[in-house]
Amino acid sequence: MKILVTDDHPIMREALKIALASMLPDGEIICAGTLGEAVSLARAHEPTLAILDLGLPGQSGIGSLTSFREQVPEVPVVVFSALDDRATVLSALDAGAMGFIPKTVPSDVLMSALRIVFAGAIYVPPEALDGGSAPTVDRPAPPRPEEFAALTPRQREVMQLLLQGHSNKRICRQLSIAENTVKVHVSAVLRALNAENRTQAVLAASRLGVRMPLSP
Repeated sequence: MKILVTDDHPIMREALKIALASMLPDGEIICAGTLGEAVSLARAHEPTLAILDLGLPGQSGIGSLTSFREQVPEVPVVVFSALDDRATVLSALDAGAMGFIPKTVPSDVLMSALRIVFAGAIYVPPEALDGGSAPTVDRPAPPRPEEFAALTPRQREVMQLLLQGHSNKRICRQLSIAENTVKVHVSAVLRALNAENRTQAVLAASRLGVRMPLSP
């Protein structure tokens, strides 16, 4: 497994690299200090997952994530940021992040969050699940367990790519199926998760502890 860590603070990069190395002894940890360097390394090394800070030089918050996703859409991203208010968390999910770990969490919570991510589940801070107002999304209703259990293997494949932030067009290319078919599967996934959009789907999947193992 290859993990790309992007943070402009050398101490934070090294600390995260050490933590990751202890959890993934056979993994490869690649580090970048700027968005440009992160994009270049992602294209060269094709990492399994990118862990991305939002406060990169020359970028404005969510702009780091949006730009990375536009340039390297195939790499799933978990945000690791000091900006941890609920609106920022939800905006990151809306922009394609498949999880969000605040830098403000204690070290034991950080390690637990990383274990959750590497187990194939989604981690978001509890405050993003516990209500409160936000401009991008309403608190989703509970998922529908019976409909979720009834999802077909193909719908679960679509769900995994959807939760990783992929567009319908990219999903249809990756799975070699028609875009209209993807739309039908996405509708079934959203209905099963009782969600109206991808952001609500990510929150619902986090509540359910949905597993989507990362590719080796």
